[in-house]
Amino acid sequence: DELKAAVIDRIHQRNQSRSEKERKRKTAIESERKRAGENVEDFSKKVAQKKEAIIALLESAKKVPAEKLRGQFETIMAKIFELQHFAAASTFFLPPYEIQQARKIVLELQNTASKEKSRLLPRRRFRFSKKRKPKEKKEDTSAPSGTGIVFTEGEKLFSLVKGDTMFTIENKSDQIVKVKEEDLKENRNVKLSKMTGSQIHILHGLNTLRMTDLKTCKIYVGPVSGPVYIERCEGCTFFFACRQLRAHEMKECNVYLRVASKPIIEHCTGIGFAPYSVEYRNRERDLVAAGFTEKQHNCWDQVCDFNWLREQQSPNWFIIADNKRETTGKL
Repeated sequence: DELKAAVIDRIHQRNQSRSEKERKRKTAIESERKRAGENVEDFSKKVAQKKEAIIALLESAKKVPAEKLRGQFETIMAKIFELQHFAAASTFFLPPYEIQQARKIVLELQNTASKEKSRLLPRRRFRFSKKRKPKEKKEDTSAPSGTGIVFTEGEKLFSLVKGDTMFTIENKSDQIVKVKEEDLKENRNVKLSKMTGSQIHILHGLNTLRMTDLKTCKIYVGPVSGPVYIERCEGCTFFFACRQLRAHEMKECNVYLRVASKPIIEHCTGIGFAPYSVEYRNRERDLVAAGFTEKQHNCWDQVCDFNWLREQQSPNWFIIADNKRETTGKL
């Protein structure tokens, strides 16, 4: 009887322990969800405030003396750019609808500012002048600094698309893309979109990174000081370090990761994780600049699956076995 009671007691304690772990897990997930919701609400309020401030500046421009109008519109455009940057830096936790609304607001403000500037600061009338024979220029096949032209093996591949809020590379198939550091001087918020079977090398520090609609691609990225957001990617391999990771609708992808907080996945299947393993010339410099230190804990294997609330390991992700991990060498 004593042995039976002891066994029952152990079983009871084990069940209590499991229940407590599951409760803590659910609490942690609900906390993450609540935090994301609060971030979205806070973002919407700040966008509305910034929008109202810009509209007020546009209204006051009607009463500004002509000699001060140019400075007024420079201030307005700076405020719109500030709003663009804020929206780009917040893409990590925003659902697609909020992102679209923010872009719509920025575009509307840009159009309104442009129209008001044309109305209040009309261009000078065109005057004829003597025609001068233009000097003959030799065709320059090299890419000027900062144009975003990428060359591989001496051949021009394509021009990068510099969006209003993100530095974007998109619509590529079966290409190797190497982005130079000087191409990122104006904008280190990067978006990769709609690509198949391509390799992307951005071995420099970034502020934010967003990747959508990629298939069978390999992405090599330097440290990201902010968040990384991945959506609708399939059969891809990613190498990056970041402060936060959130992934939606990923299928059969491998992620070589260094991250300062627990990675979040949602509606994902077959995702493998391993430590960040990319080596390149300025890697240590970029890690320090992005805020990573040797003492900082790497949470690469502490994945939080929003679609799995049980105590057992989620079937949607796994740790890549040592003998199956990719080695990149020095890039």
